[in-house]
Amino acid sequence: MHIKCERVRLSPEQIDQLPTPKVVPRSLFEAHFAVDVGKDYEVLGLYLQHGLMWVYVTDELDYVRVAPSPLFSVVDGQIPSTWRTSFQEDGAVVFIAPPEVSDLYFADRVEEGDPSALDALQRIRRQKDWGR
Repeated sequence: MHIKCERVRLSPEQIDQLPTPKVVPRSLFEAHFAVDVGKDYEVLGLYLQHGLMWVYVTDELDYVRVAPSPLFSVVDGQIPSTWRTSFQEDGAVVFIAPPEVSDLYFADRVEEGDPSALDALQRIRRQKDWGR
């Protein structure tokens, strides 16, 4: 699955339309996300949290970022056959991703150099139906 970045932050109107509980700080959605406008990204996985679909994306440098899906347009929407649907124990998060990515802290673990997360990233990228 491939997407193209169209913006780096959600508009106030998009934030106002979110079905987000009042306990989630608005600042979570007002952030400037670490993606580049005009750039294509490979999607590592999707997850639904706080009424919003989030994406794990990676680029040619293997940086893994998390950003809300409304920042992107879909270039290739084909979901790899290895992706599965899973739920976090409390049911607050739904993942659509390879099992290795079904973790809210996957991007953090890759950035910190966690060997199991780095191995998982490399396994995912080597899969037959991954990438372009």
